[in-house]
Amino acid sequence: MEFLELTPLEIEALKLSLKVAGWAVAGSLPIGILVAWVLARVQFPGK
Repeated sequence: MEFLELTPLEIEALKLSLKVAGWAVAGSLPIGILVAWVLARVQFPGK
């Protein structure tokens, strides 16, 4: 499939994008879990 043939530069860009996305998930997941736990456990007005 000719349209899927990527140059080495494009492959490196994809690798970098996946690495950045992985670090973003790894960094935001603990914060999101902590916020979800607090919202589920703590009493606050409007709950």
